[in-house]
Amino acid sequence: MQKTSAKTKILTIVAAILMLVSMIGASLVQSSGGKVEVTEVSFDTDFGAEMSALIYRPKTATADNPAPGIVCVHGMYNNKEMQDSNLVELSRRGYVVMAIDMFSHGDSDLLETADNLPMSGMAGLRYMLGLPYVDTSKIGMTGHSMGGLNCDLATQLCVDENGNSLVKALLLNCCFATYTDDSGDYTDLYGATDVGIIADKYDEFLFNEVNSDGTALKPRDYIKSDKAQSFLNFGAPPEECEQRQADTVYYKEYDGEKAMRVIYTPSYNHPWSHFSKYGAAVTIDFFDEALGSPVEISADNQVWQWKEFFNFIGLIGLAMFAANVAVLLLGLKPFTALRAEAPARKITIKRKRWNYIAAGAASVLSAALYIPITTGIKGDTTGKVIFSQASTFAIGAWVAVSGLLLILGMAAIQRANRGDGLTLRDMGMSISAKKLGLSVLLGIVAVSLSYLFVVLADVLFKTDFRIWFMAAKTMTGKVFLISLLPNVFFFLVYYLASSAMVNGFAYCDREKQGANMLANILVAVFPALIIVVLQYVCLFSTGSVLFGVYNGSSAHSMILWLFPMLLLIPAAVAISRRIYRESRNPYIAAVINALLVSFITCANTSSWL
Repeated sequence: MQKTSAKTKILTIVAAILMLVSMIGASLVQSSGGKVEVTEVSFDTDFGAEMSALIYRPKTATADNPAPGIVCVHGMYNNKEMQDSNLVELSRRGYVVMAIDMFSHGDSDLLETADNLPMSGMAGLRYMLGLPYVDTSKIGMTGHSMGGLNCDLATQLCVDENGNSLVKALLLNCCFATYTDDSGDYTDLYGATDVGIIADKYDEFLFNEVNSDGTALKPRDYIKSDKAQSFLNFGAPPEECEQRQADTVYYKEYDGEKAMRVIYTPSYNHPWSHFSKYGAAVTIDFFDEALGSPVEISADNQVWQWKEFFNFIGLIGLAMFAANVAVLLLGLKPFTALRAEAPARKITIKRKRWNYIAAGAASVLSAALYIPITTGIKGDTTGKVIFSQASTFAIGAWVAVSGLLLILGMAAIQRANRGDGLTLRDMGMSISAKKLGLSVLLGIVAVSLSYLFVVLADVLFKTDFRIWFMAAKTMTGKVFLISLLPNVFFFLVYYLASSAMVNGFAYCDREKQGANMLANILVAVFPALIIVVLQYVCLFSTGSVLFGVYNGSSAHSMILWLFPMLLLIPAAVAISRRIYRESRNPYIAAVINALLVSFITCANTSSWL
């Protein structure tokens, strides 16, 4: 019986330290070294649902010295933490910044339908207007994608007694402005409000336009569209417009007030727009021009990337901790029964070839089935709620099918090599019911211990562990239940099959572990990687996506879900191999990976009652 190595204990401690460094480092960055107070609030709204928000208040902002306020709204399938760059950079420049969770996202209440989803921005704006340390004459709003729509509606609907918008400055990130009135005529509905648009040249969803003369324009040529030119000319009909340029601010006076219009056109895609130095810089410049920064700091002087660095360290630490604490648990009763010595077994050349053929075929078929399965399950975009989380349900169904393909492949391997004497028991796949139950319990305990750090980060530091839009964060009770039923079971099918294939079937000698691990990662990640590569090579070379709308459903939105998989799948293979080397048990890692991936996936999207 093997003993727990000192290396495992050291790695577990290092992982815990990484998570603690993540919490403290991210907290110091977001609070500007203690100069900004970060609080999370929940409040009732007029739309029958409670809203959650983060408020970054510079300590210089008081009732006697109110500061300009800016409301930030994330896009669909995200949450308030996705506004990190705006929260950090605008607050360190003296603004009071509030990032909301839209209804049915993050920690806000869930809705039965999407009807009131666009009203989230209005609810957040009304709350900010009631804060005593906010200068209500200098209110800004910015939102990404669906969040931009929220901000646009709030700007038009929240007005004073004279009909003027309570929003002084509006920046729409990857979102259309309102160009026409109810009759379809071009007009300017914003008046003295300063308005800007960030229109990415490689947006997967927006900014494909057809001008009145029939000219079709791709997003990279959006600035030439009738809509863009009318917007920059303050609502003038296209035939009367002066030709205006991107990245240039234009002005017009309304009743003695100077209003500005600007369109920024970075060479980014849709999700990259609010996770970039350029996006943060133009946001800083826009609100400085519109509202006046209380603290003068150059737009190029940015520190939010350090918060993302510390957040990512925490995510790495979480994966390391889950794998190594599981190995530590193998040394405790009753889990000692799960530890096993490596069996004496020989892998024939024939079996190795069959392993590559079966795993490769399953990987290719999985890639081919991704678009049909996910778009078919998610359905059309009518707004009708079929599943509590349609996108994660679709992803879960696909990974489950991918797991079944692997199982079929392993059955074929065994059948073709049944004379070589290598059995399922030799590979650790045939175990007693008691050991199976203990394997499940160990996996649950390991994940529970790991997520204690996630809770600690949230409660004490108002941070989480993330990179971009992939995050290990706390969840509401309802979202937690959604992640368990049925998502964990979908992911369990795949990770059981993957763990068995990577470890039981793709066994190799210890001195060949590095190359073997890399080969297994490449095969496992191939379906996600090839789809992403094809999509974005096509987009950046032609200006259009390869996979757009498939059978009436948004295929390009489902491809965005593959970005986290490019990290989650290799991490899962590494966790699986680490635990298998110590236990010769493929089930423990399968439970851990299924829980971790389900929690991460379900915590970062929209949910419905």
